Amino acid sequence: MFKKISVSKKNYLKKEYIYKKRFKELRYKFNHSEKIKRNYSQLFQDLFVLTVLDGKKNGSYIEIGSSDPIRINNTFLLESTFDWVGLGYDINKDLVTKYNNVRKNSCLLKDATKTNFYEDFQKYNIPNEVDYLQIDIEPASYSLECLYRIPFENYRFKVITFETEYYTEGNQYEIKSRELLNKKGYSHVYTRVGRLGKFQEDWYVHTS
Repeated sequence: MFKKISVSKKNYLKKEYIYKKRFKELRYKFNHSEKIKRNYSQLFQDLFVLTVLDGKKNGSYIEIGSSDPIRINNTFLLESTFDWVGLGYDINKDLVTKYNNVRKNSCLLKDATKTNFYEDFQKYNIPNEVDYLQIDIEPASYSLECLYRIPFENYRFKVITFETEYYTEGNQYEIKSRELLNKKGYSHVYTRVGRLGKFQEDWYVHTS
């Protein structure tokens, strides 16, 4: 998706390694990319989603493990620049309060490992086809618990980023999550996405 950019570990930790308005770095330009001043994801998840969906406007997301509403956030760019709507989940009360104070879309204060997602999606009028699903909570065993609770029989997601924590947990959660998602019609297109030797995510698209 991106041309390689030379960057030192020191500079990355100084937060200098973020996408800014330098479009020559985009290998695959998408619609409305000229509107982006910078990205916010830690691993370019936001730009990956926009690349797959060709800069879609007015998209939809489910964000499990919302954390900070802006810093290292995968959906802030989608919401603020591309007018996406969605629903977040987090178990940290302070972060949820902060999120709901600064974001247009809501974040629910819930334990996602015990949530009935189908009831929530119905209550908040989530469309049956959602553009982006993020599952990123720690430890990785909790992310897997959430994955098993997603009502895939009722909802389809065009793009999924799933936290495996390969660098600390090995491939056990990769194997289990891939097995489930492959059966549900998803193909993982990027394996062990990470930085600084810490490989932590798999990225999927629906085969349709």
